[in-house]
Amino acid sequence: MDLSKRYRLCTWVAGTASLGMGAFHLALPQVFGWGPYVDTLPPAIHWGVYSINCFFSVLLILGALLSLRTRIDSGDAAKLVPFGMGVFWAINAAYQIVIPFPMPRSMQAVRWSLLAFPIVVAACYGAAYVAASSFRRAATTSN
Repeated sequence: MDLSKRYRLCTWVAGTASLGMGAFHLALPQVFGWGPYVDTLPPAIHWGVYSINCFFSVLLILGALLSLRTRIDSGDAAKLVPFGMGVFWAINAAYQIVIPFPMPRSMQAVRWSLLAFPIVVAACYGAAYVAASSFRRAATTSN
């Protein structure tokens, strides 16, 4: 597979996964019924929980859209977008390893899936970064 196709495939897979996760996070408070628990918190913390989730969701969606729009010949963005998003997902995975998501024993498969997701997405972004770096080196060498 040539570098351009590899880059496109990796950014499409990772960008689509990131977009889905960002959109899902917008609905997370409703899906998991945060209301009764968050409503008991002081007002500033209540606001903070919902606002951080919203800001995180929007930032992840924007990063995903950048991923989906960036091409291998997009200059510095071709490397910076997958690098930044890959670091984000790698930190997500590392955090889950160091501080695992609390999950009942009956749902351990979900816990492992939650860890596998950022690892796979980070690997896709990493492969896109490597493809973009190789593409730039090849373009620079041929000039």
